[in-house]
Amino acid sequence: MTMTAERILVIDDEPNVIRLCQQALGKEGFEVKGALSGEEGLRLLKGRSPELASSRACQGACPEQSHRAEGENFDLTLLDIKLPDRDGLDVLSTIREMDPETAVVIITGYGTMEVAIRALKSGAQDFLLKPFTTEELMASVQRVLEKRRLLQENLRLKAHLPILEISKALISEVNLERLTQLTLTTARYTLGANRVSLMLLDEERQELSISAALGLSDEVVTNTRVKVGQGLAGLSAQKRKPILLPDQVENDPAIQASLTQSDTGSAICVPLMLKDRVLGVLNASRPLGSAPFHQDDVDLLSILCGQIAVALENARLFEQAQWEIAERKRMEEEIRHRNEELMALNAIATTIGQSLDLDHILNATLEKVLEVIEIDAGWIQLLDEDAGALSLVAHRGFSQEMAEETKMVKLSESMTSQVAQSGQLIVVDGTSEDPRLSIETGRRETLHAFAGVPIKSKDKVLGVLGVFSRSPRQLSSQEVQLLAATGHQIGVAIENMRLAEEASEIEILRELNRLRSELISNVSHELRTPLGLIKIFCTTLLREDVDFNRETQREFLRDIEEETDRLEKIVDNLLDLPRMKDSRLGLDKHPTDVGQLAREVMETVEVQPTQH
Repeated sequence: MTMTAERILVIDDEPNVIRLCQQALGKEGFEVKGALSGEEGLRLLKGRSPELASSRACQGACPEQSHRAEGENFDLTLLDIKLPDRDGLDVLSTIREMDPETAVVIITGYGTMEVAIRALKSGAQDFLLKPFTTEELMASVQRVLEKRRLLQENLRLKAHLPILEISKALISEVNLERLTQLTLTTARYTLGANRVSLMLLDEERQELSISAALGLSDEVVTNTRVKVGQGLAGLSAQKRKPILLPDQVENDPAIQASLTQSDTGSAICVPLMLKDRVLGVLNASRPLGSAPFHQDDVDLLSILCGQIAVALENARLFEQAQWEIAERKRMEEEIRHRNEELMALNAIATTIGQSLDLDHILNATLEKVLEVIEIDAGWIQLLDEDAGALSLVAHRGFSQEMAEETKMVKLSESMTSQVAQSGQLIVVDGTSEDPRLSIETGRRETLHAFAGVPIKSKDKVLGVLGVFSRSPRQLSSQEVQLLAATGHQIGVAIENMRLAEEASEIEILRELNRLRSELISNVSHELRTPLGLIKIFCTTLLREDVDFNRETQREFLRDIEEETDRLEKIVDNLLDLPRMKDSRLGLDKHPTDVGQLAREVMETVEVQPTQH
C-alpha cells in the first residue's frame, strides 16, 4: 500500500469503470473521485490557472490556496479519450495548462498507434487499454505516481542545493554586518521577495528591532520597535513558529489588523531559533497583486533561518572573543605601563633615600621623569619666599637662552608661577589655544604641550616641577598622575633635606624619621594599583564563560609571574630604606657584569611609544 493518501481523479463516461477504479485504488489507500464528462472533470480541477502553474514552475512552489474556490488538487488523472461532451485529448491539453505537474494516464478502448502517439505528445505519462484488469490498473498507477514522486523529489533537492551553498558562506562569515547583508540578499533572492528584514531580539526588553533590511526606508529601519507578541514578527517570536500570510489571516484578528494597515499582499515571518532560544525573526514580504507565498517557501526559509541562527551566534561569540582578547591586551599594556611607572617611582624613591645631596636628587629625578613619559624638556624651580620668585635649580632639554631667562622668575610672570601660587597643577595640551602657551613661547621656545605640578610637603608649596613638548602631543592622565606623585616625593625629599640640615636636636631627628616613614608609606601605597590590576588579570583568566586555549593560559601565567617578580624587587628595594635609616644596610660585594646590569636596567625602564 502507498504511504500517503494521494488523490486520483477518474474522468470516464462509463460508471462501471469509475466504480472499478474507486474500489481497486481505494483498497490501496488512494483517495479517488470520478467525473462522467470532460466538463465535470475540469470543474473539479479548476483550482489553478495556467499563470499560477507557471509561477510554481519558476519558483518551486504553488500558492494553491488563494484561488481554490471551486476546484481541488489531484496527483493523477485517469482520462478516457472518448468522452460525450469533449475530445479526451482536448481535455488533456487543458489539464496540462491548468497544472503541468498533474500526471495523466489515458484510458481507451481504441488502442491505435496514432492515438497513443498523440496522447504522449500532449503530455500523457501512460496508456491503459480497455478492458484492463485490476493488476494492470495498479501497475500503471504505481508506475506513473512513482515517476512523479521522483520528479518532485528531484525538484525539491535542486531547490535546496543553493541553500546548502549559501549555508557554507553563512557559517564561514564572522563579521556581523557582512553576515546580516548576506542573509538578507540570500532570503530576497531565494524567495523572490521585494522586502526582507532581519530583526534581532533584545532579551531584557523583550523587544525586536531591525538590524538590517532591504526594500525598507531608513526611517522605518531606525524607528521600528516591536514587542514580543505584537505584530507579525512579534507573534512569530512569541509562538516560536513561522507565520505565513495570507493563509493565517482568517484565524488571527491581530494579523488581519496588521495587514489592513500596509500594502503587504503576502508575508513570511520565521523565528531564528538556537536550541530553545529566540535570537530574532527573519521577515519577507510581497506587495498586493503579487503571487502569494506557499508552504514550500516557509519550509525553505526555515532551513535557511536555522543556518542563519547558528551563523549569528558564531559571529557573536567571535566578536565577544575578539573583545576579550583586546581587553586582555589592554589590561596587559596598562599593567606594564603602571609597573614601569612604579619602577620609575621606586628608582626615584631609592635615589631620594640613598642621597643627601639635594642637587643630585633633583637632577636624577628630573631625568628619570623625562625618560618615562618621553617628553622633550623639563625643569624644577624652588620657591624663594624672601625674593617672591621661583629659582631654577634643575633642567633638561633647555636652550641656554631659556635657562638664563628662567633662572629667576617672579611669581606673576609665567604658568609655573600660577602653579606655585595656587598649589594646583596646570596641564595644557597641544590642541588647545590657551593664551598661556604664547606667554611661554615668548621665552624663545615653541611649546605644544605643557604641564606644571606643585612640589609640596604638608600642603606647603616648595616649588614647581614642569615639563613641555616642542611637538604636538597630549599628556595622558597616567602621565599627569606620575608627575604629581613625583612632585610629592620631591617635596618630601626637599623637606627631608631641610630637616637633615637642621637636625641638631633629637626632636628634629624624629621628624626626619617620620618623613622618611611617610615616604616609604607613599611608595608602598603606589604598589596597590598594580596588585589590583594583576588581580583583575587573574579574574579574567578564571572566567568560566571564556575558554582560553592552553597557550593563551600559559601566556597569562608567564605575564603574571613576570609582574610578580618585578613587584618583589620593588618591595626588596623599599625594605632597604629602614635599614638605611638604622645604618644597618650592608654591601654585598661580588663580581658584576656591567653590560648585563645596564641591559636589565634599560629593559626595566623601557617605555613603548604606543603607551603615550
